[in-house]
Amino acid sequence: MKRNALIFSMACVLLWWSSWCAKAQNGCVAGTLTNCCQYGAIELGITPTNWLVAVCLGDPVVMSAAAANTIPGKNNIWERFEDCEATNHPCFSVDPILTGGEHVISWNGTNITNSGLSASFIPTNVGCGTITFVGYVTMPHCFTEGRPVVSKDFCVVKFSLEQSPLGFMTTDYNSPMWDVHMNRVTMPAVQIPAGVFDLSQYTITQEIHVHIDFADGTSSDTDIDDGSVPANEPFIDTPYYEGGPASTASSTSFVRYIFTATTTFHSPCGDISISWGFSVSYDSATDTITTLIIEE
Repeated sequence: MKRNALIFSMACVLLWWSSWCAKAQNGCVAGTLTNCCQYGAIELGITPTNWLVAVCLGDPVVMSAAAANTIPGKNNIWERFEDCEATNHPCFSVDPILTGGEHVISWNGTNITNSGLSASFIPTNVGCGTITFVGYVTMPHCFTEGRPVVSKDFCVVKFSLEQSPLGFMTTDYNSPMWDVHMNRVTMPAVQIPAGVFDLSQYTITQEIHVHIDFADGTSSDTDIDDGSVPANEPFIDTPYYEGGPASTASSTSFVRYIFTATTTFHSPCGDISISWGFSVSYDSATDTITTLIIEE
């Protein structure tokens, strides 16, 4: 050991003009240190991507968040050599990392926080709420954590069919014919905020069955496809019937007319139907007409 020290000292005397000799005796150890130049960021996006998530009552609300845009940060490396010289290298691009997150469900006046960037629950009533996602983001060597936040509204919807009261009007011409008019308006009822669904993209259809007992003892049955209308328009039923005293014994005169219909709203949540009907009867003994709602 003493011999080595002596040799080292002699070399230093011989090379006293060399700065390496002095620095080497300082014991510099080569190494690197990575530093943060600039923080990066991650922007979250939500699936599904539509502006408002609408689900049917009874179905789950499902959303998830993920990195939609990554804004790189920057690191640099400071390097020291064995001769004690050091170099500060230029900054270079480094992506931040999304390590996890949490979500908050705001529904029915309460806030429920769960871990993770995926949310799923089944509401038990109609209404609207919000799911907020919070991401956990780390930037290598920057010793800080970002918290990107993104949220989306959702609505739980329910559809139904509503109909106006069934209206009749009977006109007696006192000779031998009379008229019966019927009117009913059918419209979808939607328990959602305006603008969530474009009802013009859906339809209301109607199928009708008519049974007639004629004055001459004959009868007939007819099935009618009453067509369809866009669901944002009312389906208006305006049948018009002509009859007369049973004594005419004419096939154009009836003693009973039975009308049954099934109205169906082909909604975003499936088909919703209402069956209803009425009858019109003629009493030859009293020359009177009786109307009756037979099904609602």
